[in-house]
Amino acid sequence: MLVKKKLFPIPIRGGGSNQIVTETSNLSDLIIKKAYADLRDLSDMEFKEKAFEIKEKMAMHKAGKILKSEEEVPITEIFYLYEGVLNHEYGNIYEDIENLQSSSSTFEIDIHPDSLENYFVWASDIGDLYIELANEIEIEVDTNNQEVMLMADLELQEVNISESKATIKMTVYAGLANVWFTPSDPVYGAELAGWCNTGQGNIDGAVFLQAYANAHAPHKLNNPCTGGTQPFTIGVGVYQTYTSMYDPQKQTPNYWVNNVLPNLWHNNINTCMGYNNNEWYTWYSKMQNLMNLELSYVQTLVPGTQFIGTTFVSKNDGNWDEGSQYYHYGLFVYGNIICI
Repeated sequence: MLVKKKLFPIPIRGGGSNQIVTETSNLSDLIIKKAYADLRDLSDMEFKEKAFEIKEKMAMHKAGKILKSEEEVPITEIFYLYEGVLNHEYGNIYEDIENLQSSSSTFEIDIHPDSLENYFVWASDIGDLYIELANEIEIEVDTNNQEVMLMADLELQEVNISESKATIKMTVYAGLANVWFTPSDPVYGAELAGWCNTGQGNIDGAVFLQAYANAHAPHKLNNPCTGGTQPFTIGVGVYQTYTSMYDPQKQTPNYWVNNVLPNLWHNNINTCMGYNNNEWYTWYSKMQNLMNLELSYVQTLVPGTQFIGTTFVSKNDGNWDEGSQYYHYGLFVYGNIICI
């Protein structure tokens, strides 16, 4: 069953992880940690063999050749193998994307444990799930309007043992293909208020800072997939500058004040920013700080994880602890890119 809802932005800062806390959230965490451990143990060749087998099976299932219902699939594989195949088919990590946005949908799938309390799904069910995920991506990403999906991230939101069901959240990151550049004139900091000298244009400082960050992700500057290999992207972690850090050790007000706030534009009036290149490069340096803020932590989960992209926007509601009426905030996504 599909339940769709928009995810971002919701600017309410506080402690806690990015997952919804439930009575079975510890089990969800354990399953995801097991998925990361399984991914770490796989060689690139083993991943390639499994991924292309899954890709072929999903194509057969979509074509109406239903997979055997009695075949069991570890639920952990959804969060690295099936996610990687989904991003291989529908994602484009190389395109420069303007106005990157995110939306989320949730899906339910039947699960069952073995005697060791490892959880499995039936192959036919996961084939149906994959089709639902693919259909939702096609709905969310308007390719006729030149929209591009950067990646989709799958998260185990809840495990309901009594009903033998798992809830999986898919977050789709997509936007318009465009090229980043440093503006020659100042722009307003917020509200897409345009160029300061004319007041025209549906842009603001956050638009250019987001474009900078997404154009300077490591995989954009140094293509990791060479020699005809292709990327399979797996989401590892996300943090929001206004709601919560991903690393549990960083979920404190002091960390936010000392490490996040200094890198964000904020003001009580909608001032202009970017009067010259030096000012822009100062802001670019601050964006680089935000891009790297959780990098060391997510690399402890899955070595080789890197910054993938950000949704970065402005707000005018005074709804933040520091007290400013206008401010920038963003959601920063990290992932592991496997080239096969």
